[in-house]
Amino acid sequence: MKTLELVQTPASTRRWARVFFMIMAAAPFILLLAPYQQAVSGSGQVVAFSQEERPTPVNAPFDGRIVKWHVKEGQIVKKGDPIVDIQDNDPIFLERLREQRTAVARRQKATQERVKAIQEQIGKLTTARDEAIRAASERLEAARRDVVTAENALVRSNASLELAEENYKLQEGLFKDSLGLTSRIDFVRAKQDREDRRAAVEQAKAGVAKSNDMVRALAADVQRITNSENATIQSANANLEMANDSLASLDRDMLDIQTRISRQDQQRIVSDIDGVVWQVSAKSTTGQLVKAAELLVELVPDTHDPVVELLIDGNDMPLLLGKVGQHVRLQFEGYPAIQFVGWPSVAVGTFGGKVKIIDPTDDGKGKFRILVEPDPDPQFDDDNWPGLSEARSKGTRIVLLRQGMRANGWVFLNRVTLGWELWRRINGFPPVVATKEPGKVDDKPPKFIKKAK
Repeated sequence: MKTLELVQTPASTRRWARVFFMIMAAAPFILLLAPYQQAVSGSGQVVAFSQEERPTPVNAPFDGRIVKWHVKEGQIVKKGDPIVDIQDNDPIFLERLREQRTAVARRQKATQERVKAIQEQIGKLTTARDEAIRAASERLEAARRDVVTAENALVRSNASLELAEENYKLQEGLFKDSLGLTSRIDFVRAKQDREDRRAAVEQAKAGVAKSNDMVRALAADVQRITNSENATIQSANANLEMANDSLASLDRDMLDIQTRISRQDQQRIVSDIDGVVWQVSAKSTTGQLVKAAELLVELVPDTHDPVVELLIDGNDMPLLLGKVGQHVRLQFEGYPAIQFVGWPSVAVGTFGGKVKIIDPTDDGKGKFRILVEPDPDPQFDDDNWPGLSEARSKGTRIVLLRQGMRANGWVFLNRVTLGWELWRRINGFPPVVATKEPGKVDDKPPKFIKKAK
């Protein structure tokens, strides 16, 4: 019995076993209440935010032959440094272009003088037209005044005729009564006066008709002069338009020749930026013939404003709610990292950032691009991007974080419990459930777990 008692489990061991079993049984329930940081993931690369700091191709400005290279791949160049010398296939092509420019310049000068002469002619024609119309209008007004004068004369003649008619009737009555109250001579004079007055009326009517005919003739003459002079001016304007068209065509020819001469003058291509020679075309060796717009070399500018271009799946894109400023954790290629998505405070080797831009449309494959910039307010220790602070302070290019370097990113959403997250995933619910009123947007970025300092 004593041996049996010796092989039994000690009471203290049984107590510790019960405590450990109770802890193991309660651990899942305790973990359900642990805080958990929700996030959506994406992958992408490092790029320059400014398009002027992204890889820049250098193309051949014209068809020609490579004479000499001044750079090699990986070489650092400054703005204005020579890159390559190119010579046109035709050695006298530039001289011929200059001769063409001289000929076109002479034609331009002659056409400009022609345009000026036509403009002066149009001015003179306009002045002559106005003078002719004014003179014809004055004659027309004089004729209209003559019509008024003739009509007044007709009125006076009619009045005189009426008086003569009355005198004739009176003398006729007195003469026929044979009382001797008037003589035959007076009767005959009254009759003759009546006939003279009638003739004067007819003459006045003829004068009125003649004056009206003159008015109509002069009005037609004014219209004829107006039409004739306008037709002449329109013909001159048509000539002016043709001359202007010729001048515009010559201007286009001159611009084209100037452009070609400018390209030919650029036989030495220089760098427009500070950067590094990235890639030299394998076909562009010394003595090689190249065509216009053919790629010669690509330059990578020095950038001090890098961003990470992440591609987010279309299923996760609505969860960002179209807001910028959300915190992002980044893992750069070549930098060892241990990332705990739900607990970023214990992650190692990741770097902080904030969402700067969200593209309004996808890339054609259901992926949406977001640009992540360095976090101006780092939330964790050693949160600055590799080599960025040193490059900005010294004004040098970034060598530890090059364009094209791959990166993984996690955009933080809400902070929930681990139990809620497990329940959400089991039921297939989205990470974010809208609790705000429709139409209201929370501009504040979501909270995340900070590391205790």
